Amino acid sequence: MKKLLFCALFLLLNTAAFAQDYSALFNKITEMAQTGDGEAAYHLGNFYNYGVGTEINKDEALKWFQKSAEAKYPLGAYELGYFYTGQEGEIVDADPQKAFQNTKFAADSGYAPAQYNLAIMYYNFGNPDRGTYYLELAAKQGNLQALQTMALINFRGDMVVQDLVNARTYLKLYLKDNNPELNETFQPIITQIDENLSEDQIKTSDQRIEAWKNEPSKLTTIAERGLDRSYEYAGLPLPQ
Repeated sequence: MKKLLFCALFLLLNTAAFAQDYSALFNKITEMAQTGDGEAAYHLGNFYNYGVGTEINKDEALKWFQKSAEAKYPLGAYELGYFYTGQEGEIVDADPQKAFQNTKFAADSGYAPAQYNLAIMYYNFGNPDRGTYYLELAAKQGNLQALQTMALINFRGDMVVQDLVNARTYLKLYLKDNNPELNETFQPIITQIDENLSEDQIKTSDQRIEAWKNEPSKLTTIAERGLDRSYEYAGLPLPQ
């Protein structure tokens, strides 16, 4: 459920952390977070969560994500919601209601990974209409998990009425910027879909793919920028 891209970014940045001194950034963000700044508290929570400028400390990460959520900052609420899913070990007891509430707040604020995770929650609750609503929102932002899942449910026809044009469109959008090996893996499925579509339907799908533009929200962009955004928000220059 955890957003994979964001984790990957911070793991990459952690590798760089051995060569970089993040003390100035850590100290400035800490100072800002202590004033009740919701975004600063979110960044500080991530520093503790991934060990940027400090040792990894999940308890401190949880503390600052809680403060960020209390300040009504959606990205902090999302991280807090993830802790309450119980996937961070014994740091905090799982609380499905708090996980849902915090994830929904972040999703309704426009954060794509939260929209995807909320969609999965709704599907698990047996509410496919709400699930598909949030899944489409995440897909429009270019969220890869959402694009892949939209392709799957349209192909299978279980959560939505089967629509092979949509299945083909979402699958090819998912594969568009992925590695060649992944494209080869899914090619038999695309071939199977094409065999069940008319030329006009394939043309319609191709036109939709050509016209498609990812529209990431401000929140999604902030999260994806990772440390660059932390430096910007702290008013500090990026390290050379």
